[in-house]
Amino acid sequence: MAKKGEDQISPPPLPTTHDIHLLHLSPSLSCYTTSDLETRTVHREIFEEHCYDLPSLLPPPPPPPPPRSPSPQSSPQYSPFIIDIGAHIGLFTLYTKAHYPTSTILAFEPAPQTHTALRRNLTLHNLTRSVKALPLALGSSPSATTRKLTYYPNAHANSTFLPESKKTMKLLLTDALGESFTHAYFESVQVDVRVERLSDVLDREYGVDGGGGVGRIDLIKVDVEGMEGEVLRGIEGRHWDVVGGVVVEVSGGEEGLGVVEGLLRQRGFVVESVRAEGPEELGMWMVRGRRGVGWVPGKIDKGGEGGREEGCLGGGVVKG
Repeated sequence: MAKKGEDQISPPPLPTTHDIHLLHLSPSLSCYTTSDLETRTVHREIFEEHCYDLPSLLPPPPPPPPPRSPSPQSSPQYSPFIIDIGAHIGLFTLYTKAHYPTSTILAFEPAPQTHTALRRNLTLHNLTRSVKALPLALGSSPSATTRKLTYYPNAHANSTFLPESKKTMKLLLTDALGESFTHAYFESVQVDVRVERLSDVLDREYGVDGGGGVGRIDLIKVDVEGMEGEVLRGIEGRHWDVVGGVVVEVSGGEEGLGVVEGLLRQRGFVVESVRAEGPEELGMWMVRGRRGVGWVPGKIDKGGEGGREEGCLGGGVVKG
């Protein structure tokens, strides 16, 4: 680790206020945020490095219904149903809608100010009809609870129920940019958020089996800063049976990785894990769960072992 004043680069400026404002990320994309630095980082990961390679994460589309007349018809557009858990300000949702304009998305973001920015982004991009945003965290308790979330105004994508898990990141940041920057970057406040199980939310929003219900979930994306296992345990088997794909960012090192891999294999997924971009000391992985060839909702294959490697899911940037 570098000594103070040695091998450190000049830290980027941090805002003195955290009002929601419009940020221009590219000639074709603007969004509301409270932290330019954090938002540019997330934008680079999703839009430039393509760490969520959607065609490789989504299952094959369902077969089209037979035509009602013998006249030629164009194939219907694939309209996946995607659940975005840890939606942040909505960049993954915007990325998904750019690739699948007719997709339907259920997004969860519990931090109040971040959720407000998310909703403003949905309005800005005319997505309020096809994207539903809920101000909830997800867990495994059968009863709804309220918990304290550590919210970082300058690093809102790192907000967490487990602030102790940021210790290594803080040490690395101090080494690179200095103690003063790290202290300001991780300045935090405690906010109360509601926590429910995903299955309970799905029943409330879409009905239970026999009364509508969810017939197909094409992809569940999870980015919840250490609570991955809790989120996955809050999904009942009847909902797992209709899930075609899962992608989880794991920030709990080998232990957290093993938990997520095990849970997905138990539910019949073929599992692939790759080390996420960033310092290896952070122990971050991207885990993909996919169904076998010929999967249809409600008919679960046995799954498989899969494997682990270095790089980014779907053929992104690979580290040597």
